[in-house]
Order: sequence, then structure tokens, then C-alpha cells
Amino acid sequence: MADNTSDKILHQIAQGIASLNAESAPIIFADNVPVYGHVGGIITVTLAAERPHGNEIVIAPTAHLRLPPKAAKLLAESILKAFAMGERKEASVN
Repeated sequence: MADNTSDKILHQIAQGIASLNAESAPIIFADNVPVYGHVGGIITVTLAAERPHGNEIVIAPTAHLRLPPKAAKLLAESILKAFAMGERKEASVN
């Protein structure tokens, strides 16, 4: 039996139920990257944040990323470029 998931998504988009624009993308916050790896040709990364739980602070997952190597490399390069941008701004302030 064929998987109709992609057909359902396309149908929702066509009806305007799902939106593919930057304003509807979730914002994911993370304090930590406790788990990462490489499984079956896919890069896996788990992002986590510190959250209060009673009188303690616990680490709770906020996102599980599964990326093909090309996308993972682009993400890593983008993060490094963002760091460089921040360093240039800090240097110009001092």
C-alpha cells in the first residue's frame, strides 16, 4: 500500500491550511546539544534547554534534527558565519 502522506500535505497546502513561509516557522531555543551522531548516512542532533522542574533544573529536548550530510554542512557553515558576524560587531564596538 502506498504512503499518502505527501499527497495529504500537498492537498493541505493547496487548500491554504498549511503555510510554507518564514512567519509560520517555529522558533527553537536551545541551551545545549546533548546528543549528536551519524546514523545510516544521516546526521542526527538533539537540541535541549534547561527548564525548571519543581526545585530542580532539568534538561529537556527542544528539537531533534535529522539532516542529510549536505544540509548538515550548510547548517554548520551558517552557524560559523553567524559567529563571525557577531565577532565583527563586537570588534567595531570596542
